[in-house]
Amino acid sequence: MQVHPEHPERGTRNPRLEVEDNELQLYIDEEDMGDGFYRLKGVCNINISDASAEYVPGDHKDALEEDAEFIHWTPAYSDTATVRMPDGENLEGPIEPNQIEKGEVVQFERFGFVRCDSKENSLYYYAHQ
Repeated sequence: MQVHPEHPERGTRNPRLEVEDNELQLYIDEEDMGDGFYRLKGVCNINISDASAEYVPGDHKDALEEDAEFIHWTPAYSDTATVRMPDGENLEGPIEPNQIEKGEVVQFERFGFVRCDSKENSLYYYAHQ
């Protein structure tokens, strides 16, 4: 999967997905857990019912034809990142393994832009939306 669809020179991300007992575990935002047909961005199609997901054969073209929403996700083994907001509040959430360097400004999907302050502590400062 490309890091940025309009900038292929930025490389790709290839998270290691672990399937155990025919199940794939990953994090998706609670707001995306409504019943229906979805596409896990870059992975597969799923049908969610009662907060449980089931694999649906097909590719992203099938999802587009069905007008499915595309869900962003992170692997279940993701670390926790802390984002310090302008008002001093700290927000925490999962962050997938990455190559973000100290001082680098990156976009956290569906959140905004942040600057890495400490890779060792997964500390970021909120920059803007």
